[in-house]
Amino acid sequence: MARAERPPADWEAVQVLHRGRLGMHVPLRCYESVATALAPQPGDAPLPSTNVLSLSPARWMFAFAPSIERAPTPSEAHGGYDLRAALGTSWGTIDVPLSWQMASHGAPIYTNFVYPFNPTLAPADEATWDVRPLLPPECNSAGCYETTFELPARWAGRRIILHIGAVESAAHVWVDGSLVGYSTDSRLPAEFDVTALLSAGGERRNGGIRRTHTVSLRVYRLCAASYLEDQDHWWLSGIHRDVHLFAKRADAAIVDYAVNTELWWPEDGRAARGGGGAEAPPLPTAARIHVDVSLLGDALQPLPTGAAGGAASGADGGADGEYAIAYELHGPFLLGRPPPAPRASLVASGKCEVLRVSAAESASLAALATSEWRAHTLAAACGARAVVDARLSSPRLWSAEEPYLYRLVLSLRTRARPAEARDVEACWVGLKEVSVRAGRLELNRMAITLRGVNRHDHCPERGKAMDRALMLRDAVLIKRFNFNAVRTAHYPAATAWMDLCDAYGLYVVDEANIETHGFVMRGDGQCGFLARRPAWRAHFVARGARMVARDRNHACVLVWSLANEAGIGPNLAHEYAQLKAMDPSRPVQYEQCGALPYTDIICPMYPSAAKLRELGTARGQAKPWAHYPRPAVPAAELGVRPVVMCEYSHAMGNSNGAPRRAPPRARCAAPRHAAPHADASRD
Repeated sequence: MARAERPPADWEAVQVLHRGRLGMHVPLRCYESVATALAPQPGDAPLPSTNVLSLSPARWMFAFAPSIERAPTPSEAHGGYDLRAALGTSWGTIDVPLSWQMASHGAPIYTNFVYPFNPTLAPADEATWDVRPLLPPECNSAGCYETTFELPARWAGRRIILHIGAVESAAHVWVDGSLVGYSTDSRLPAEFDVTALLSAGGERRNGGIRRTHTVSLRVYRLCAASYLEDQDHWWLSGIHRDVHLFAKRADAAIVDYAVNTELWWPEDGRAARGGGGAEAPPLPTAARIHVDVSLLGDALQPLPTGAAGGAASGADGGADGEYAIAYELHGPFLLGRPPPAPRASLVASGKCEVLRVSAAESASLAALATSEWRAHTLAAACGARAVVDARLSSPRLWSAEEPYLYRLVLSLRTRARPAEARDVEACWVGLKEVSVRAGRLELNRMAITLRGVNRHDHCPERGKAMDRALMLRDAVLIKRFNFNAVRTAHYPAATAWMDLCDAYGLYVVDEANIETHGFVMRGDGQCGFLARRPAWRAHFVARGARMVARDRNHACVLVWSLANEAGIGPNLAHEYAQLKAMDPSRPVQYEQCGALPYTDIICPMYPSAAKLRELGTARGQAKPWAHYPRPAVPAAELGVRPVVMCEYSHAMGNSNGAPRRAPPRARCAAPRHAAPHADASRD
């Protein structure tokens, strides 16, 4: 059937962001006990857990299909792919994670901004872009992956989630030949609940499931969402981050938790000025750690409409009053220094009750439009929540110079057995306050200067797959050369990178996986074609909201970035509003909108020294220049904003050219200049 005569396939359809994918949440470690949750030190890799089954790094079965039409489909009859079927090329094996071009399957492609598969942006019919944009079959290919595993016996009766760290550009997923779902967005995880597929028909022995299962993926080099991923780097394909399964209790479990910190300052919050007029660093008197915990489970169904949450409503047949969250806060810890003694490290602890949401609230969350940030979070699907409110005095603050961290441990308890930790999660918490005041970017009420680099995921041997050792080498090298900031150009980095930035003290500008630079080829000088189309709005919101939902607990995240080189348009303005509603504690920036209202920071690329100085003034920020538009809102109403060059010295290729000339351009006299990011530290 001709392409125009059949309905679009998932990978061709603009409206299909995913099928069956769970909402985003913070990384879950699934610790066995509070003691194991307290074992890691800052900068450590996650410890193995009996509740996590790793499927990578490993060798998987692999077959490369030069066209999607020639790619096979797993089936229940074969329990996955029919590995005997001819594909024009035989089945072999491949490392996971790895870009398949690095294993001589297909060719890597590098372009600055022109879409390599559609450089002329055909067809001219604009309506086509909202349904099924052109993906030339001769440019598309597929990688067919499969691996086997056995479930641990102790996982019987538990909720089992398949986690796929990142695939480029999209993938369908099967378990035992049954379709699980589909996912887009090459730089964030896709998770699927596979409990029913792994339990149904499984052979049970000694109370456990003893059966070999298969996971199969068909990864597409291109999909409709590839038009949002036109970054200036190598176009590579495959499974690029870790794959694993994890198990949670089916009755009740912690599935997400958002940490917010608040610092309390003496009097007006600023210390007295020292000699010579220098401002001494202020010290807060206390800190508050507020944690919104989301829980899911068979025993945590929403309350009937009209019932009130709390222990008094236990008569409605739920778990109110039955479950509680116990919390411990330990610290402070600092990389390279001996940790405090275990007993002396506890600075706050307590319990809070688990309360079920109402059926009405649950129904309203389930009906959210995809243009709303909550629709892309796992918390929206949860039946219960708890609120932790911990306080400590004389806190040690997190900064690039002294990245002090505290260890937050959350454990689920029951009224019947309060000493038993039924589910345990933990993360590092950095106490800090980010603000924009009087045109200055401030951390902990002191103006800061960023000395930054832009960083791609790139390995000369493994493509877009980077292991932790290579990330650690990057972090140490960046710190050694006296940089203190990293922009995740131009997509969210792996969680392992964020963990290292927390521990080593690197400010992160966390950027959503959006770039549409190639649309300048339409001839109007702008690349915001998709930013102006309502049909694409859900993609913009999903990519921004999923980034925030995953990374919001990381101390290192200083600023969220909407996108890179995606023009201007209402979709970006809407994404800005959604991210500000989701996390009002951090600034949001976007370069191409210039001084329009949907950026808290003026972050130009490659301005002249004179232009940079001018941008430090209200008049300069109100003027259009180059491709940056004039703001429709009066400058006096918007206020003067900090200036941070998001790129200033292009280092991709053989050299970055006269780098000694760049720092003086960044050190302008105006106090609101917060300095630059070189482009790029890798790739």
